[in-house]
Amino acid sequence: MHHKKTDSLLGICFIIILASVFILNIIIPDKNFSEEENRILQQKPEFSFSSYTEGRYEKKLENYTNDQFLLRNIFIKIKTASDLTLGKVKSNGVYKGKDSYLIEEIEKPNRKYMEKTMDGLAKFKEKYPSTKMYFLMAPNAGNILSDKLPFGVKMANQKKAIAEFYDGIAEIGYVPIDIQDTMKKTICNFIIILTITGLPMAHI
Repeated sequence: MHHKKTDSLLGICFIIILASVFILNIIIPDKNFSEEENRILQQKPEFSFSSYTEGRYEKKLENYTNDQFLLRNIFIKIKTASDLTLGKVKSNGVYKGKDSYLIEEIEKPNRKYMEKTMDGLAKFKEKYPSTKMYFLMAPNAGNILSDKLPFGVKMANQKKAIAEFYDGIAEIGYVPIDIQDTMKKTICNFIIILTITGLPMAHI
């Protein structure tokens, strides 16, 4: 009898907790940006028949539920602390590098997407043949700050991918602007200035 009362009480408490979390998730305003993850959070998606049949609505709704969950930042901090304790250096595609730098993983370029982009640029150039056009591709932190990556971590060769893309757009009439070396020198000088002045290091 005593066990039955305990089980019933636990069941009621569980239902109350779930109901409270559900209500609070509705009442508390949605957040637009996560400083902990340095990214924009998914907002409540608008329903449409086409997005539902194509599966886009369900995907966005799932991301919205995950991004706007109550006490989400606290759970993220607990998980991050747990990962660091276990010696993990990667969480949600982001590496914790040297000097407390947070560096997002560089993914291998999608060839189909690159070809589609190249085709779009070629058509745009054909439309305005007399206009001199320039193209700049901003490199990721993993490219510029590769020396800050954890020991043994290697990312996709973004420098090679950018060089190949620049060769392609040069053939169709664009002037590529490569800022990789400039950014490395600028960031290096910036770090030296912060070190001399004693200001806190900026995370990139």
